[in-house]
Amino acid sequence: SHSVIEQLSAIESYSIRYQVGTQDEGKKLLDSGQVKVLFILPQGLGEQVARGEPAQISLMVDESDSSVAQAAKARRGRRS
Repeated sequence: SHSVIEQLSAIESYSIRYQVGTQDEGKKLLDSGQVKVLFILPQGLGEQVARGEPAQISLMVDESDSSVAQAAKARRGRRS
């Protein structure tokens, strides 16, 4: 999971500002406008990747900012 966070941090379009322990905590940041994009890393992500299994990261986007929403959705389809 740390490797995924490092890769996300390297994307110029994003700035990782918060790391929270639960999806609910992240949703509160999104709902309050403190973040525009929320990456949801599932439990066991690191183990899945280490075993060579496909892994998926979910994304929640603040739809009130259309430019951010479009950029986030465009990046969602890309893989590093």
